[in-house]
Amino acid sequence: MNIWKDKNMRMILLILFAALFVVSAAILIAQLVQNRQDDEADSLAEYYATMTDDTTNEPSASSEPSTSEQVIDTDEGSTAPSSDQGTVPGSETDVPTDTQSPTTETPGTSDKSDDNSSDSTPTQGGNKDPGDVNIAALKKANKDVCGWIYIEGPGVNYPLIHYKNNEYYLRRNWLGQKSNKGCIYIETQNKADLSDFNTIIYGHNIYSDKSRPFFGQLDDYLGGEKGKWDLKKGYEYWKKHHTIKIYTEKEVLTYSIYAVYVTPTTSTTYTIGQQSKASKQSYIDYGIKNSVYDTGIVPTVNDRVITLSTCDNTGSYDNRIVIQAVLTSTKPA
Repeated sequence: MNIWKDKNMRMILLILFAALFVVSAAILIAQLVQNRQDDEADSLAEYYATMTDDTTNEPSASSEPSTSEQVIDTDEGSTAPSSDQGTVPGSETDVPTDTQSPTTETPGTSDKSDDNSSDSTPTQGGNKDPGDVNIAALKKANKDVCGWIYIEGPGVNYPLIHYKNNEYYLRRNWLGQKSNKGCIYIETQNKADLSDFNTIIYGHNIYSDKSRPFFGQLDDYLGGEKGKWDLKKGYEYWKKHHTIKIYTEKEVLTYSIYAVYVTPTTSTTYTIGQQSKASKQSYIDYGIKNSVYDTGIVPTVNDRVITLSTCDNTGSYDNRIVIQAVLTSTKPA
């Protein structure tokens, strides 16, 4: 039977084609709106980050994206570990140099510039060291902001979020608006001031975006993408880009990357709350043992470390790329 000669069938097909067109157009429009919203959020992040304390020309409330969906009473504390070996936090579901002890610089020794020159202007995803970030202004835009993370070279240059559950910002930008790109945020069971022995930080690895935003460029530490690792190339990349900085309201924290590897989401990597020297040493040993190359940097049990986690870019939902770094210096913000 020729369906095109059947009037009813022709009508059904026309309706189906029309419905498909409407759905496709709606998806495209929604994506365009989201992209514009993300661009506006990026611009606001840069604006607030570079504000001086006496800045008066803040954007009007009507120009700021709404964050009304956010829950107001944010818990910035950490959940007490159930044992000395630490607790296993819930990780993201679709993402998921020296060896001395940290030194603290005294006030007045900061090499921070007094002016806000263009050379120190934070650019979301750019590779310029912010030099100075107005965290207080960012917190006025969103109280869940706890800092700003910067990695030289890879273009990790974004606000850092801490919230009372890990799922909320998995699909929201730093202002709390819905976005598939998400943002960079700290494990909810960690303290927002990064004072825990091990602090886990999550971010998406978005391989569909050529700019590879957020943690999309961390696979360069493995020398490739989509599982085609070139560890010699990765090691050379690490030598050039082994420093991570996190700006908070009170401090500028500088870390050195000591381990790079791929690991299951159920591994020892995703434990926090270690209290004893033995449990801390065991955690350090695990990272160094699994690192794909020897960085020569070995943290001690008296140090603080951060663990950056993102998808491994192979299509597997069970493994993550992990970058671990040890705190090597702090200075007043």
